[in-house]
Amino acid sequence: MYQYEYPHPSVSTDIVIFTIQEEQLKVLLIRRLSDPFKNGWALPGGFVEIDEDLEQAANAPTNF
Repeated sequence: MYQYEYPHPSVSTDIVIFTIQEEQLKVLLIRRLSDPFKNGWALPGGFVEIDEDLEQAANAPTNF
């Protein structure tokens, strides 16, 4: 069990956006900016900060 001196949240949020273009199902993906899996494909989103609600975390520009 880990114990931290300061709050250490481990909650994350992702956005899933689907569309149909020219009769094909498509999904929005981003390239990861940092490790693990830097430059790999992922859903937009990221970790929720202490004073952040889920919508703010999902829309954070640093996650895109």
